[in-house]
Amino acid sequence: MNLVIGFGPFIIFALLSRLSPDLALWAAFATAFVVTIRDFVERPVLRLLDMVSLVLFGALALWRGFMDQGLSLEALRTIVDAGLTLAILVSLLLKRPFSVQYAGRTD
Repeated sequence: MNLVIGFGPFIIFALLSRLSPDLALWAAFATAFVVTIRDFVERPVLRLLDMVSLVLFGALALWRGFMDQGLSLEALRTIVDAGLTLAILVSLLLKRPFSVQYAGRTD
């Protein structure tokens, strides 16, 4: 169940993106923040997926809000997909799959 919660920001973004890209980004960022803080309080270790979602959605929300308000929904989805894919590939290349952290092992 923790792994599903780890994907929560991405799920929130996907569900809300049709209503409003800005709402989707800020809600995903807020979800990522809550998930990261909740997990960090329980065990002071930052998980890769939590860090990636926090940084990715925070940066995208700030970028779209203050730098480039014309950034399209398709571009946002592409960036989110690329960020998640990159994080997964890096974790596999380092031989430390991100899903292992949710299984209770952090080695």
